[in-house]
Amino acid sequence: MFGLAASAICGIVFGAFPAFLVTGRRGGHLLARASRTRAGASSRSATRRVLIAIESALALILLAGCGLMARTMVSLYSVDPGFRTDHLLTARVVLSGEAWSNADRRIAFYDAVLNRVARVPGVTRAALTLSLPIEGSNWGSVFIARDKPVPPRAELPTSAFVPVSPGYFETMGIRLRAGRDFDERDHSRGLHVVIINETLAGRLWPGEKPVGKFLKQGWPETPEADAPWRQVVGVVNDVKLNGVDQDTPMQAFLPIAQEPSRSVAIVLRTATEPAAIARVVEAAVHQVQPDLPVSRMQAMTQLMQSSVARQRLSATILAVFSIVAIVLAAVGLYGVSSHSVTERTREIGVRMALGAERRQVLRLFVRQGLTTALAGTVAGLGGALLLARWLETLLFGVTPTDPPTLAAVSLLLLAVAAAACYIPARRAARTDPLIALRTE
Repeated sequence: MFGLAASAICGIVFGAFPAFLVTGRRGGHLLARASRTRAGASSRSATRRVLIAIESALALILLAGCGLMARTMVSLYSVDPGFRTDHLLTARVVLSGEAWSNADRRIAFYDAVLNRVARVPGVTRAALTLSLPIEGSNWGSVFIARDKPVPPRAELPTSAFVPVSPGYFETMGIRLRAGRDFDERDHSRGLHVVIINETLAGRLWPGEKPVGKFLKQGWPETPEADAPWRQVVGVVNDVKLNGVDQDTPMQAFLPIAQEPSRSVAIVLRTATEPAAIARVVEAAVHQVQPDLPVSRMQAMTQLMQSSVARQRLSATILAVFSIVAIVLAAVGLYGVSSHSVTERTREIGVRMALGAERRQVLRLFVRQGLTTALAGTVAGLGGALLLARWLETLLFGVTPTDPPTLAAVSLLLLAVAAAACYIPARRAARTDPLIALRTE
C-alpha cells in the first residue's frame, strides 16, 4: 500500500507540475523563450542527460546484481549433492514422552514402521535416518581415533554423527566407496561399528585404508561404557549436509539399532510421484502407532528448492528491479533523444541543406544518446564494484567482480540504449530540409 501510494503521488507531482508550467501565459512565455534561447535549451538538455546517465548507472548496478545471482543459481543447481533427489519422499516422526524412553521399544517401532511403509504400493525402498541431507540438522560431536595422537582439547576434530537404518545408502542413492553397508549383524548387542564419509577418511587417514580403523565419539576421558570404540566398516561418498552452497563436513553414520534416537526421518524411494502416496504412507505409520503425528512430509526436491530459497528470492527481486530499471533508462533515453530531435529540427534542416547525408544525421543522434549511456555504464560499473562485497554472502560459484558478467550486462545496457536512440534518430534522418528550415 505504501508503494502504491508513493507511486501515485510521484506520478501526480512529476506529471502535473510540468503540465502546470506550460499552461496559460506563463507556459506560452516559457515555450517562446525556449524557442529563442539556445543556451537555456542546452542547459536543460545537459541536465536531462546527467539524469539519464545516473539512471543508466543505477540500471547497470541492478543488472550486474541480477547477472551474478543468475550465475549463482546456475552454479547451485549444477552442484552434485551426493545422492539422488528424484522420487524421494521424506517424513519425520518424534517419539516423545516417558513411554518411549525404552530403547528396545523404539527399535521395535522402527522395524514395524519400515515393514509397513515398505509394503505401500509405489514404494521401492525404505529407510530411517536421524537427519536428512541438505536439511542442516545433525548430531555434532568431537571424536578421536585409536591409532592417532590425541590432540589438545581445543583442537579435537568434530563430526556429524547420523544414526541410519540398514539400506539407507541404497535408498538415498549414496555410493559405497569401500567396505560394507549396515546389516543384521549391527544390532544393539553387536560390535559397535561406524561408516564414514570420504571427507572424514581423507582428513583422518590420508593415504591409508580407513576400513578396520577405530574411532570414539566424545571426549577422550569418557569411559568406554558410555562412548565405545567403533570399528569403521565402510566409506561412502560425500553428501551435502548443510545446504548445497556449504562445504561438506565430516560425517559418521551409526546403526540406528545401536543409537535409537527419538526423532527419525523416514525416507522412501518411490516408483511414482512422491506426493501421490503421501497419505498412504501416513496411514501406514498410524497402523503401527495411531496417535503419532507424522510431520514434514515432503519430496526431497522440495527440500532442495527450500535450500536455495534465499538466493532464488534475491535473484527474482533483482531481476524484477533490473527489468524496471532498464525499461526506465530506455524510455528516458528515447525521450531525451526525441526531444533533442524536436529542439534541433532547424539545425537538422541546415545540416542537410548544406550536404549532410541521412546516415550522418542518424549517426549524430545515436552517438549522442550512446555517449550518455556509456557515461552511465562506466559509473554503474564503479558502483557495482563498490557494492560487490554486499552481494558476496549470496553468491556461489562466481566472484562479485566476475568480468564476463559485468561485460555482458554492460553490452546489454548499451544495446538497449542504442535501440532507444535509433528510433528518434531515424525520424531525424528522414526530416525534409525545406520543412525543417520553415520550422519556428
